Amino acid sequence: MSRAQRLLDLIQLLRGYRRPVSGAVLAEALGISLRTLYRDIETLNAQGARIDAEAAIRRAS
Repeated sequence: MSRAQRLLDLIQLLRGYRRPVSGAVLAEALGISLRTLYRDIETLNAQGARIDAEAAIRRAS
């Protein structure tokens, strides 16, 4: 899959969520690494897409 197609797929996937979703869920759905997902989100933000994100807080259970 080309990077352009992956970015379009990411936008479409994000449009399907009405609530916050973890990067791990998105990366798995797209079949990419979490690092690639973060880079793709950064690219989309630089191109003007508004993607709100925040760091997750991991809690020990």
